[in-house]
Amino acid sequence: MKNNLSKTNSKNFNFLYSLPLWGLGGFFLLFFGMGGLFAQKAPMKIGDVKEDLVKMTEYPKDKDAGAVVLCKYGEITYANNMHTQYDFKKRIKILKKEGMERAIVTLYYNKDENITGLKAYCYNMVNGKVEKTKLDKSGIFEKKMDKYTTEIKFTIPNTKEGSVIEYEYEKTSAYSTYIPTWNFQEDIPVEWSEFRTAIPNLFVFQHLPQVDQPFEIKENSQKDDFTVVDGQKYDYSIMSNRWALKNVPAFKREAFMASINDYVMKIEYRMEGGYRNRVYQPYTANWAEISENLLKADFFTGYYTKRNAIKDILENLVKDKTTTKERISVIFDYVKNTITHDDDLGWGTDKTIKEVMDKKTGNVGAINLLLLAMLQEAKIKAYPVLVRTRNGGRVNIGTPTTGIFNYVVVYVELSAQENYLLDATDPMYGIDMIDADALNGVGYLIFEPKKFDWLPLQTRKFTKSSTTVIDNLALGEDGVIKGKSIGKFLGYEGVKRRKTAIKAQKDAQAGKAKDASAETKDAEKDKEIANKKFNKYTYKNLKEFDKALEGESNVEIADKAQVNGDVIYLSPMLDYGMKENPFKQEKRKYQIDYNFTKDENYYITFTIPDGYKVDELPKNLKLKSEDNSLRFEFATQQIGENKIQLVSKLSIGRSLYEPEEYKMLKDFYAQIVAKQQEQVVLKKK
Repeated sequence: MKNNLSKTNSKNFNFLYSLPLWGLGGFFLLFFGMGGLFAQKAPMKIGDVKEDLVKMTEYPKDKDAGAVVLCKYGEITYANNMHTQYDFKKRIKILKKEGMERAIVTLYYNKDENITGLKAYCYNMVNGKVEKTKLDKSGIFEKKMDKYTTEIKFTIPNTKEGSVIEYEYEKTSAYSTYIPTWNFQEDIPVEWSEFRTAIPNLFVFQHLPQVDQPFEIKENSQKDDFTVVDGQKYDYSIMSNRWALKNVPAFKREAFMASINDYVMKIEYRMEGGYRNRVYQPYTANWAEISENLLKADFFTGYYTKRNAIKDILENLVKDKTTTKERISVIFDYVKNTITHDDDLGWGTDKTIKEVMDKKTGNVGAINLLLLAMLQEAKIKAYPVLVRTRNGGRVNIGTPTTGIFNYVVVYVELSAQENYLLDATDPMYGIDMIDADALNGVGYLIFEPKKFDWLPLQTRKFTKSSTTVIDNLALGEDGVIKGKSIGKFLGYEGVKRRKTAIKAQKDAQAGKAKDASAETKDAEKDKEIANKKFNKYTYKNLKEFDKALEGESNVEIADKAQVNGDVIYLSPMLDYGMKENPFKQEKRKYQIDYNFTKDENYYITFTIPDGYKVDELPKNLKLKSEDNSLRFEFATQQIGENKIQLVSKLSIGRSLYEPEEYKMLKDFYAQIVAKQQEQVVLKKK
């Protein structure tokens, strides 16, 4: 969780948040600006930092913290054109070297938004006095990310251990029915976080706080006034709210957590309704109405019902296909292998099918709604499913709004018992496999106007990843292990490895060296294993996506067997096993989310050196959870006089586990880690 604003990554954003205002005739055009409505002063003023904050050396409430947010303040008001104005201020104390990354700030704004008034300062103690350094305009960099989004990036100068840094800006937005989510909590402690809004009662918002400590301040007030338009008096009110939390602990991310947005302390504003001609009108009454409205929208249904551009192509594709499954397969293969994903999300599109077919590229909506159009034209029961990718958090079905979605896939129904999900944005995806980031809670399945369903995405049988490794190795007297490794990878593990291998091929062909600093920790670990322990896999079926990915590698390992006189201590799990328990907390408040079900199977055979005998083998172990969804099997045996065989199998049969199951999981993994770290002992005869 970095100190920035979330980038908008959906092309549907403009449609969702620039809806017509619930105005009283021309009333909103004359409405005065609402700055200064708050009776209380802001809790901080940029440019005014006390000496004691600069001298501060640790945060008593969290002595391990690399930095602490001293104050974070946001304020939303409406201007006289009904655009929102968002004033933001933030002050941070840098305590340790790792906290210095807080000086790098990234902001985003949409095409109907603007950021102004950006200021930033750094404060340090120099010769017993506070020295103030200002961010120069030349240090602010803007970059157009796409036609919708612009990035602003800057680094606050002169930041070092002990610095206090702060910045502020104003963001104006034409999205009058959208209030940004306010996060009280971050991955470092927050001493004070406050959010205020002053909203004309033309707009009625739900307040959805997600906190697990009492608010320090929770206030609301109403200011009534009137205006006169064409000789007619109109009454109105400004609804003000003030929310503040004090001493917010750092959010500690743990293994197998989908999105911090599901758990971090925050407050969301959701549009509920508004007033038009003095009459209250709901923004959206329910999900049934949403389905009806979407099936009238040009950027959604209007796109996939205008099919002239695909009729001839479709006729040629399916003319000799006699079964429904054959028609589904050939249409799916055509779309995913013909249209390239442009890396943009979105569940709708402003293109036409002809434009997408001509350019052979499009966003998620353009590709998967094209697939939907072709399936429906082929008389196949196919329907759209709107989903939200994992980084945005789970779908709250209790709050009807399309603004929570940013992805669409296709549901195909052959019978009541047989149905599939399709995602044509990547040629690697097979039937009943969608992007792993789209596996998030439930999807909004739209059949027809006012007829919909909620489709569980992570409990479907297709959500699987499978790894099988078979090693035949020889252990030398010097402790060096050599041999062959054969791997077979299916499902999401196959996709992950294919992407990595294909990218490596492209980089090699282009003469590019990998920048290790830009890789994720997982990628760095994979690279270390590949370079230090194993030669790279040579893959079969790398681009035959309908087959399992198979690889073969030469193995040479020098640090998994220690020779001590007449004894060799062998760590037989090599680098495959778990080195530590991923579950470290005493308790957990959040779901354990594996994303998809997994199987990991390792079969390792060692030939031991001549003149040695097996003195000790790890004992066999079988574990399973009460519901049998978690299973682990570990077994070793001696074969003949000079071979040892190890089998390690882990099966995770559910993608989601509840917080109440955390202790069971923690204990389960503790036994796995302990067993996989056990050694084989060999002695000279």
